[in-house]
Amino acid sequence: VPDARDCWLARNGRRPSPDEEAFEEIAVGLGLRFLSLTPVLAASPEPLERLYFGEGHWTPSAHAIAAHALAAAMRDLVATQPGDDPQP
Repeated sequence: VPDARDCWLARNGRRPSPDEEAFEEIAVGLGLRFLSLTPVLAASPEPLERLYFGEGHWTPSAHAIAAHALAAAMRDLVATQPGDDPQP
């Protein structure tokens, strides 16, 4: 889960944090799908003050952005699975 600093760094062209890179490497190594929310939040046009409360937790806007990204990833996952067609 990216914090405001991670998001700011990503907006300024920095790579993900070493912790996030390690987590991705472990997940991929285990054959798991990995979705980083750092670039998702960094790509938002919202100023960081609208994504993070002063103490660092996400605002409702950040949660909504993350929810849309997770929903899209889940739709893609379901669409690529063999079996019954998903219900609309």
